[in-house]
Order: sequence, then structure tokens, then C-alpha cells
Amino acid sequence: MISDLIERLLHLNDSMVDFPRPDLDLSVWNKTDSHTSDGIPGAYTLKPDVKKKILDTLSKYPDVDLLIIASSGGEHKEEIHVIGSICTNQYVDDSDIDIHIVVSPDSEGFNDGDFQDAVNDWFKEESNKQFIGKHPIEVYLQFNPNQELMADGVYRLMTGEWLKGPKIVPANYNPYEDFAHVFDDLRPIVQGVDVMLGELKRDVIDYETIKSAITKLPKKERGDLKAALEAKLEEIEQDIQGLYKKRKDLAKSRELASQPKTPEEALKSAELTKEWRDKNAAFKFVARYQYMRVIKELESLLDDENGELTGSDVKKVKKIVGGVE
Repeated sequence: MISDLIERLLHLNDSMVDFPRPDLDLSVWNKTDSHTSDGIPGAYTLKPDVKKKILDTLSKYPDVDLLIIASSGGEHKEEIHVIGSICTNQYVDDSDIDIHIVVSPDSEGFNDGDFQDAVNDWFKEESNKQFIGKHPIEVYLQFNPNQELMADGVYRLMTGEWLKGPKIVPANYNPYEDFAHVFDDLRPIVQGVDVMLGELKRDVIDYETIKSAITKLPKKERGDLKAALEAKLEEIEQDIQGLYKKRKDLAKSRELASQPKTPEEALKSAELTKEWRDKNAAFKFVARYQYMRVIKELESLLDDENGELTGSDVKKVKKIVGGVE
């Protein structure tokens, strides 16, 4: 099954490998002429109608009041964050508006992975319906608020305060130059995926070749080739499982680079920040080159078929791997 972790990491900090725009998205934010405490020109606050849309979306969850689980102890202040690329000037037109509900430690749902998965899965379905402009609303339950501060920007939805950011990079910023060193580490990763995808493509061609040969034989002479056909189908399944493991390992590597123990460490540790930025950039470049999408679609075939492919799935595999040349 595709990991929720991988799905979340795909969206967590996608801005860093994109080129900048003049401002944050002004269809989402209001901008004043004042300066932030960090000296950044222009203070940004979420538009009231955007905040209302987000709260309306959260209220749709049927099983529990999500504002209650985000209330911290006796203060009862909901801790809900807007994070990621929408908090920067490196957003793209269809960037997610990532909403993270920081689950209170005194909530029954705290550290409950099943509850987290249920909420995440429900909102994944709902995100196909909930948009602000072209931006889909994504909702995630966060048990480790320190991890939030690894993102480029963190905005407190209920109070309108910035915990971090907004991030404004200069107009001449070039992510390919900034992360040039990452490509040295990235090269063996993508080369390994290229080899695995190449093997999968060859196995699909072999499958179709064997299948075509079977049709040309009398029925009583097809037994050996049918066995070879089934064996080739199993090889295709193994190819997909190997690609999924590669994808999961990369996501895990990125996750382990974003586990600060305190807010101070998240904000001030230069070593941790560099490790996070480099791992994150590598993950994002791999996603940009469509590897993540292709592997996800292949894995979904196994999910749909309870871990086993059928002959009719091979054409779907061929169509999917055609996305990476």
C-alpha cells in the first residue's frame, strides 16, 4: 500500500526547487506596505474568505471536531498551520494549500496512527472537491510540531501570526544553481531507477512477445509458453515492488532528515537545515522528473489487484512506463 508518509512528503516543501515570483500568491494573501520582524518588505495575512473556506473544509470531517483536537490544554487555543510553498514566493499555480492540524497531547487522537490515517485519507478524497482558486486544500494531522518548522513558512491560521516566514527569495534566485551539489548525490539514485524502469519495460515487451507467440500455436502445444507467460508476469510484479521500495527508501531518508527535537533546533541548527534542504531538494527533483508519479501509478495497480497483476494489467503497465523515456 502506498505510504501516507510519501504522499505528505511530496507536498511538504515543494517550493524550494521552483523559480520565484514577485510576491506570495495575492489571491490567497493580503499584503501591506509594512515590514515583518525579519525586515522583509510587505507583511502578509491570509484573506478572510480563504480562512473561512479552510475552516469550512475542516468542519466537513464527519467523525470528530478537528478544532477540538487542535486545542492545547487549558488554554484551548487551536493550533492549525498553513505551511509549505503557499507561504513563499516560489509557489506554482496549482500548489497545495497545506493545512496541518497540530494534535494536542491531551487529545484522545494524539499519536494514534490509525486516526491520523483515517483523517488524512478522508481529506485526500475531499481535496478533489475543495479548492481555493486552482489550489487544492490538503489536510494533515501533525503529532510533532517541531517538524513543522523545517518548512519554508508556517502561518498560524487562527491567530494570523507567522511562526516562520514568509519566505521571499530574490528575483534572480536559481534553484538549479543553489542545489547543483545535490545532483551529484541524485545521479546514482535516478540511474538506479532508470535501470529498474528499463528492466520493467523489457519484461513487458517480453510478455507481449510470448503472448503473441502463444496465439500462433495449436492449443495442445501452448503449455510451456503459458508457464513462461505467468513467470514473466511475476517478474513484472517484482519489478514494480522493487521500484516502490526505492521510492519508499527515498521518502524515509527525507523523513529522517526532518526530525528536530526542539523548535530551537529546527530554526537554528545550520547542519540540520542543510541536511533537510538537500534531502528535500533531491526528493523534489525526483518527483519533478515524473519518477514518483510513475511508481505511484504502478503501485496502485498492485493495490487494486491485491498485490497480483493479471494479463489485462500489462497494457496499463506499458502505458504508465511510457511516461518516462
